[in-house]
Amino acid sequence: MQQPPPALPVLYADALVSVFQFLDLRGLNAALCVSRLWHSVVLLRMPSAGLGLRHCSLHRLRQVGPSPLARHVGRFSLSEESTAGDVRILAGPNWSDLHALSCRLDMRQPQEWLLPPSLRELGLPESGGSAEGRASVLEAIAQLKLLKAFTCHVEVCEPLLVCLPRLSSLRSLSLPRPFRSSEELKLRFLDCCRQLPQLRVLHVACLVPADVTYLLRPGHQLQQLQELDRFNGLDNPIAALLPSLPALRKVKAWKLKLTSFAFVGQMPHLCELSLALYSMLPKTRAALLFSSAAGHFARITRLTLSAGGLPSDEIALLLAGMPQLSRLTLHGWQTLRSLRFLATAQLAASLTALHLSWCDALPLEELEHLHGLKRLRSLIVHQSFIVPLPAEVRCLFTPGDSALLLPQLAEFQYRPPHATVAAAAQ
Repeated sequence: MQQPPPALPVLYADALVSVFQFLDLRGLNAALCVSRLWHSVVLLRMPSAGLGLRHCSLHRLRQVGPSPLARHVGRFSLSEESTAGDVRILAGPNWSDLHALSCRLDMRQPQEWLLPPSLRELGLPESGGSAEGRASVLEAIAQLKLLKAFTCHVEVCEPLLVCLPRLSSLRSLSLPRPFRSSEELKLRFLDCCRQLPQLRVLHVACLVPADVTYLLRPGHQLQQLQELDRFNGLDNPIAALLPSLPALRKVKAWKLKLTSFAFVGQMPHLCELSLALYSMLPKTRAALLFSSAAGHFARITRLTLSAGGLPSDEIALLLAGMPQLSRLTLHGWQTLRSLRFLATAQLAASLTALHLSWCDALPLEELEHLHGLKRLRSLIVHQSFIVPLPAEVRCLFTPGDSALLLPQLAEFQYRPPHATVAAAAQ
């Protein structure tokens, strides 16, 4: 009787021990040809940008550390809280190609940290600890002269404010946690961001309009900033300041409180907007705002609209001014009942990607408005439409089977609506 294949965790553990016995990539490549299943499990942890080891345990780190093959590892992720002694392994000569690291660090007490000096990307997941412990970690991070991308879950604190100005090569800064610090610390953090001339991407959770106005007031050095994300409100004062970011390509705001989109036309590189339409303007003013915006949206290629209450005709007004729109995402639009705004010659000529998620008030018949989007290459439908798509309908959008319907479709992802929503509809 044929034995069943071993469980994936067991297979991966055995494979990883074997992999690091080879001295070069030629030997590794030969080993990968032995078993397709073994091959797939190993490559799952080893992306193409250099070998990558994701969610590795400390036990595996201590096995891998002395191996000569470690010099080929470009990305590394530790799944357990690590001490300074554990991380010091990664700073050894065997890890000369390591450029990206994500790990939880033990910050309960001060330690002498030595991080790999070659790091260009660092992720610091949420971890507890003492003020002294965080200070010792952030002091080590400040020594990383090549660091370009930093994702930090540590609460804004005095050591972070000392660390940031020393990261002169930083191009991407992300703070996913909402501010819980004092107002003084928050403003000092924003002052630090203003003085990072190489910064391209800034993601800070839940900035209110007053914070963004403070960040963008005259005198900042953010001329290279290309992406500003997650601020909680796009109003007229902020819109007046955005043109001071000449390289800006993407804006993501949670609320729209504007009377004009004129600022978009003043920004030559702005091509992506992500707007959550909570607290929308009154209907008559919204229609006027979108109809008068047509001349300012000519360069927009990507648009995301979330949690909105606009009817289909007002969405059509907004999209009419975007002749280059290639990607449209509608998320959390639980009042949307029609997709007829998609049935235009303009979108048929430009749209290549359509993503619908949590638009669960749509009747199934609205799918007919997608039939004219002959250039569509990606269609993602998650938790949308009142009832699940029947199998025969899904087949119409399956790449390879849809030559007559959407001939260029290469990607179709589908997740049916929540059972309670579908049951209520029936």
